[in-house]
Amino acid sequence: MTHRQPLPADEPTAAVGRRGFLTLAVAGVAASAFTVTIGGVAPAPAHANAFGTTAGATAAAAAGPRKRELRAMWISSVVNIDWPSRTGLSADAQRAEFLHWLDVAEQFRLNAVFVQVRPTADAFWPSPLEPWSQYLTGVQGQDPGYDPLAFIVEEAHARNLELHAWYNPYRVSMQADPAQLVPEHPARVHPEWIWAYGGKLYFDPGLPEVQEHIQRAILHSVEHYDLDGVHFDDYFYPYPVAGQVIPDAATRSAPRRAARNRTTCSSPTPASGCSRAGSTTSTRRCTGRSGWRSPTTRSSCRGGPRSPRHPARTSTSARRSTR
Repeated sequence: MTHRQPLPADEPTAAVGRRGFLTLAVAGVAASAFTVTIGGVAPAPAHANAFGTTAGATAAAAAGPRKRELRAMWISSVVNIDWPSRTGLSADAQRAEFLHWLDVAEQFRLNAVFVQVRPTADAFWPSPLEPWSQYLTGVQGQDPGYDPLAFIVEEAHARNLELHAWYNPYRVSMQADPAQLVPEHPARVHPEWIWAYGGKLYFDPGLPEVQEHIQRAILHSVEHYDLDGVHFDDYFYPYPVAGQVIPDAATRSAPRRAARNRTTCSSPTPASGCSRAGSTTSTRRCTGRSGWRSPTTRSSCRGGPRSPRHPARTSTSARRSTR
């Protein structure tokens, strides 16, 4: 069994700016409130038996290695909350900023980072289905000059950190005018897929065509990059807005709700997770390599090879977010 050494009392803590402090504060609250680590209970006291071995040692051998914690922080990209810190940065400047976040993760002894790579039906990788994210260059559809997802995966793994990709499934835009999207955006090509609500645009999750598009868009990244996890944040079905009605009466049905409440892990390797807005007091859990924690949400997962970065770990997590 391997034991991690405690941080020396006289070891200095690296300074973190306001943005770093806020991100770590949110991550800390989420982790303390919603993270569950399986197998972290201390072993029972040892008692010698007739063969000279101890009951504690026998139980430990039978139980196998202690499983690891999942200690992660969320790195937001929507409206340039965390990374990139603003639009218009060069590719080198964007890379340097992300390396800073990995420095922070190492300083706080985290073992994973959750990075928002599809904030508004766009992409932080060269997707054939959705445009480059405007939060990279300031212009939707503009090539940033490198592959951000490939870069962050490579750099995280070089530091023995897991890289979990974070997606917002239904949100199309932070504003409500479809004309401001690039002409090739799927929401412009299929205007019947979307509606406006609360000053934003959303895909209608009740349409089978929308469900298929979202799955294909996300699976493209899973199939082409070495991701350790796939997470749907809050589902981002609209939060209630006073005086407005969500225009989904025609497609709101039991099958639609079932589709909303199901996460399918089509790849055996990445973990999957989903969190919905509100309290997380009632949870179910999918065990194995894949896992999640979320209220009333069902998950269909397949076990698979454990990550070589953090073997023998089964953890589940959720967070509440306004983004």
